[in-house]
Amino acid sequence: NIGVMCTIGPRVLSRLLDDFQTQQPMVSFVLHDVTPESIPNLLLTGELDGAFCAIPSLPHPKLRCINMFEEKMVVAFPKGHEFKDLHVVLLKDIVKQQYIDRLHCEFRKEFIKLCADETVELNVAYSSQREDWIQSMIRDGMGVSVIPRFSLLCPELDHRTVGEPKLTRRVGFSVSKQPIVKAALNMFIKHVENHDWFSEDHPLVNIE
Repeated sequence: NIGVMCTIGPRVLSRLLDDFQTQQPMVSFVLHDVTPESIPNLLLTGELDGAFCAIPSLPHPKLRCINMFEEKMVVAFPKGHEFKDLHVVLLKDIVKQQYIDRLHCEFRKEFIKLCADETVELNVAYSSQREDWIQSMIRDGMGVSVIPRFSLLCPELDHRTVGEPKLTRRVGFSVSKQPIVKAALNMFIKHVENHDWFSEDHPLVNIE
């Protein structure tokens, strides 16, 4: 039982999972969509064996997190939007647009605080917990949103890097620090630790 934080795009994990399943065909995965705040309890109670998640700035004392890769945050917008002519988009430009608030975003509070520190306020037109709804609304021209680059699934969306300050997150695989008794989980942890995220043919490298 493996949790995948709802803000992590599936494409970036496909190679990791498929390589392991090829090596260990007798092991099957049950993947669960989980929210950031639910992960510690699910791991500590044993409901989940592990979870792909953003690595928090203050690690949980009872969890071990294996660092996998760093991901930049981008502002997503529909094709033909005025942001298409910019190389990077500044915070002061984002707040002039209708904004779609991603309620399950793990850095949402920090982003709102950043806006407050810069004495600007987001023009929130819509809020949703559903990442698929959010991307559909962006596609339909209902607003823009700051979103992890590898989570963009809609080909109709365009994006640019957020500048001043640049926003990134680290993504990892978390497990309980309690002794692991499942052989398959131990094998998968070693697989995650040894996975090459930067090989030339890796999906992560080839996402523009």
